[in-house]
Amino acid sequence: MRVLAERNHDIKIPTIPQILVEVLRVVRDESSSFNDLVTIIKRDPPLSASILSLANSVYYGGKNFGDPSSACDWIGRDAVAARALSSVIFATSSKWRVTIDKSKFWRHSIEVAICARSIAKKINHKYPEELYTCGLLHDIGILYLNMYDKDEYSRQLKKKIVSQRINKLEDECLCANHAKVGQDLLREWGLPKRICKAIGQHHNICYNKYMSIESCIIALANIVSTNRIIEVQNCCAADLKEMEMLQNSLKLDSNSLKEIQLKLPGQVNTEASFLELNIGSEKELLLQANRRLLEILMAKTGRYQSLANRIDKLKEEFQKNNPNVVIIHADVDRRPIDNIISKCQDAQKKLNDNTNVDEIMAINQMLFDLVDYVDEQRTILHNEFPEKESGEGNKSFGCQVWFGTNRKPKDIDDINKGFSNERDDLIHFGKCMVYIPKSHKIGALETTSILKISSLIQNCITLEEIKQLKEETFWKSINNELRKYKIDDQTALIFLHGFNTSFKNAALRAAQLHYDLKIPGITAFFSWPSQDSFLKYPVDEASIGASEKYIEDFLIKFASFCEAKKVHIIAHSMGNRALLRSIRNVTKRVNQKSNIPFSQIILAAPDIDTETFKALAGAYRKAAKRTTLYVSSRDWPLFLSKELHGHSRVGKTPPVVIVEWIDTIEASEVNQSFTGHGYFSEKKDLLHDIKSLFQYNLPPDERIGLISKEAQDGIYWKMQ
Repeated sequence: MRVLAERNHDIKIPTIPQILVEVLRVVRDESSSFNDLVTIIKRDPPLSASILSLANSVYYGGKNFGDPSSACDWIGRDAVAARALSSVIFATSSKWRVTIDKSKFWRHSIEVAICARSIAKKINHKYPEELYTCGLLHDIGILYLNMYDKDEYSRQLKKKIVSQRINKLEDECLCANHAKVGQDLLREWGLPKRICKAIGQHHNICYNKYMSIESCIIALANIVSTNRIIEVQNCCAADLKEMEMLQNSLKLDSNSLKEIQLKLPGQVNTEASFLELNIGSEKELLLQANRRLLEILMAKTGRYQSLANRIDKLKEEFQKNNPNVVIIHADVDRRPIDNIISKCQDAQKKLNDNTNVDEIMAINQMLFDLVDYVDEQRTILHNEFPEKESGEGNKSFGCQVWFGTNRKPKDIDDINKGFSNERDDLIHFGKCMVYIPKSHKIGALETTSILKISSLIQNCITLEEIKQLKEETFWKSINNELRKYKIDDQTALIFLHGFNTSFKNAALRAAQLHYDLKIPGITAFFSWPSQDSFLKYPVDEASIGASEKYIEDFLIKFASFCEAKKVHIIAHSMGNRALLRSIRNVTKRVNQKSNIPFSQIILAAPDIDTETFKALAGAYRKAAKRTTLYVSSRDWPLFLSKELHGHSRVGKTPPVVIVEWIDTIEASEVNQSFTGHGYFSEKKDLLHDIKSLFQYNLPPDERIGLISKEAQDGIYWKMQ
């Protein structure tokens, strides 16, 4: 949560109200009685009034209680506890100075709260009122980010485009998203773990099979609320897909969800009155709906225009190359597009506070009709002129990565054929050009594997060129690239791969890390002669041992000749063996004023004997500003390595290896990859954690999503 601390040294966690401390103490203490909770509520007049208002509402039978004790008895312990938590936190956060529209913010929060409680009841969840609390507080991280970083947060929000997820924009621009910030804030305040986790995960829907039931409920309620003001068919495709996934996970049928949606508007204003909150009228909601529909319509019209332009350009090129051929298709009619844009502009002028409800409804219907029309016309164009993107057109980013390797070239006369799995007795230097597709997703290494299908290649990370360089030219090339960046930003990353890795895959992974971590500088990798075969594990063990001197030499030269202000290392799996044995000599031989040649060293899933590691790991203290160890209980290759060697491996828990001066991060909860071994580069949460280390050198207690755990040898950190 304190990633923003680098920009704002006055940042601090808001003080928790004393009444909330007392309520939480009773809620967490199983030995506390219901009367203890009632006593606390009666001491706080605003909270007592809120509970009375709730008990006397139609929702609870329209009674006329005047005594908080009777009201609490009528509502029940769970509902009272949930409402007490919600009311106090709402009252606290409402005092925060923020620039966002609070009415719109709290309306959405109340909708999610009601919807979450209703879904919980439909699926017979044990604590529906707890889900109400989760829903009401699910976006509290937005208030926190806005309060402490108003200028930057507001500036970044202006960049948001239609259908772009706000959490993704936050991750890219601030290295923090409101879900994780909210989770950390409420955890600091001591709220129950289930509530904190549900709030932290409500945007992680692509991994919904690993989400808690509470997280799925909040995620679904959030999508329902976000899209309530427009018809379901106009949701973005991602929302529709996620709704279906979440409904299936919760075993919630569409009729039940529709019933919840229909009841939602009437319940929102009633709930808002409990909190004495002005959330706007239905007319204001309709205005908001129409403005969003206008955004969607203009975006769809823009895509229709782009398609029309492409078709006209194709016709023009065809006619130029084939002057004697008559094209039977007429030019795309632009008049409907011009007409739509004109109607949108008229609607924009009419949508104001002075417009009456009937006019707003008429505009609403017109916009829905136009959206349907644009979709229909775009489908027709697509059917007549199917879009065939070329591989070149889909390559959005050319990524250079530099390399050192002690592999033998496949063809000494044509280095572009790559490097073999055989050992050489020298280091070859060079650089590769790797292309990242537009469709790339963070953490993915999109390759065709054994599928040599041409239609898939355009959506893959591809190695296009390998160029060998003389050593002197190699360092000059790296330093010339670094000079393109601001002096303080000049960064170099060295990637050292593990077993079962070819030269090509090492290059692709290095490029993916460079791209996903947004390295402001260069990335290089050292590729030792791994056999690229799971079954040749013993051969790889021999190869990494024989490669230690070459890796050591490469690191010494890198620390000596590279002009980057910060040099980071990521070592994976078996690559950690060579790094561990060479790092002491590297530190001794590199002559730098700081005596610290590297900034961050990341030890990812090390395939190293635990006792050997503990004996030699002290060398990392002098080698880097911070060394971080990532381990997991779900790492199956390391489980097999442990069985093969008869002793525990550092990267496989239990036990959790804790060494002084090294931060150990237990990542089992986010490690859901197929083998559980490559999670360091595949999971967004881990990549964001590494990125925050590279950018800010933050200790674990100041990074998002980490909680401290005690073990026999000391403290380690668990990733949530």
